[in-house]
Amino acid sequence: MSRHVFSFLTAVLCLSLFHMLLPSVSGGQEAASGAPVASYSDDALDNQGMIDPANLEKFPLQDMNLSAIVVKSDPAYNIALLEVGGVGYNVQKGSKVGSGNGVVREITETNVIIDELGPDGKPSGKTVTLSFKN
Repeated sequence: MSRHVFSFLTAVLCLSLFHMLLPSVSGGQEAASGAPVASYSDDALDNQGMIDPANLEKFPLQDMNLSAIVVKSDPAYNIALLEVGGVGYNVQKGSKVGSGNGVVREITETNVIIDELGPDGKPSGKTVTLSFKN
């Protein structure tokens, strides 16, 4: 099996598992194992009780971890899973991330490249690259 196919299948599995677990993440509960489940304030949830992706703009980029990348044949459609405080967020090119007005410029096989914008909406010149941690 090629490296790309393996990476793709691994990322799809991670994203699928994440989506299955999402409804179980709510304030003050315990997992079946007895371990505490992450707690979120009501403003972190949308009206369906799911984690609101807009909250990814509330966290500094240094608090984010790259968890998975799904690489597609057209790089414009690559998807990444960023984790902040035990919560995963799917992002793609153009997604707004981070408290510094960041926008995802590119997702490669190993990195998410984010450009921070100034208050005027123009690039500030600051670029942040999120990579997998060893």
